Amino acid sequence: MPRRVVVEVETSLDLYKVVEIFLRRCNYKLVEITRDQAILVRGSKVLTYIGFTNWEYVYRRMKVFLSGRRENSYIYRLDYEFSWLTNIGYLRRGVYIEVDKLAKDNILHIKSIK
Repeated sequence: MPRRVVVEVETSLDLYKVVEIFLRRCNYKLVEITRDQAILVRGSKVLTYIGFTNWEYVYRRMKVFLSGRRENSYIYRLDYEFSWLTNIGYLRRGVYIEVDKLAKDNILHIKSIK
C-alpha cells in the first residue's frame, strides 16, 4: 500500500494547462491523460528503494482529478502516491514546497493538504 498525500487546489486553468505546468515547471513525465484525469510521475524508483531522501530523487506518482467547478474556476485534487519506504512527514513537506512554488506564481491556490 503506497503512502498518499492529497492536495486540493483551485485555478482558472483547465486540466490540460495544469498538466502542462507540472510537466514544464516541475519536471514530471506524462503517463496517461483522459478527459477528467491525468497521471504523472517523477523521480527514481531505484534511488527511492535504496533510501535516498532528496526530494528530487524520491519516486512519486501524481493523479490529477477534476473534483469540482465554480463559476470562474476549477477545483482539482492532486493525489501524490509514494513508496512505503519514504517518511510521511518528509513527503508532506516536499509536496507543500512543490505546490506552494506554483501558488506563489498565482497559478494555483491551495485549498487543503491531507
